[in-house]
Amino acid sequence: MTVNTNTIAITRHVYGKTVTYRVGVDGALSRPEAAALLRVSLRQIYRLVKTARLPIVHERGDVHIPISALLEYQARGSGTSRRTREHRSTMRAHGEATSRMSDDED
Repeated sequence: MTVNTNTIAITRHVYGKTVTYRVGVDGALSRPEAAALLRVSLRQIYRLVKTARLPIVHERGDVHIPISALLEYQARGSGTSRRTREHRSTMRAHGEATSRMSDDED
């Protein structure tokens, strides 16, 4: 998917054919399309909707997620889980301590 300021290009593979179409930023995407845009699993999309971190819109009997909400979520950098961020900061701190110890040994 390509993100533009006014539209988003959506590519779907349907019945062996590839179809590309553009959707305005004021539109909404299905859950699998939202997962592809955010580069997360479909399960993660369900979790974000359940915890009200992503709003939903009912269109023609189906659930869609507004593109503007997806772009805001992406801009916040909320794709990284808290556990991953904590692990990264621990690894950085540990890496710094290790490099200091090797400098002291010289």
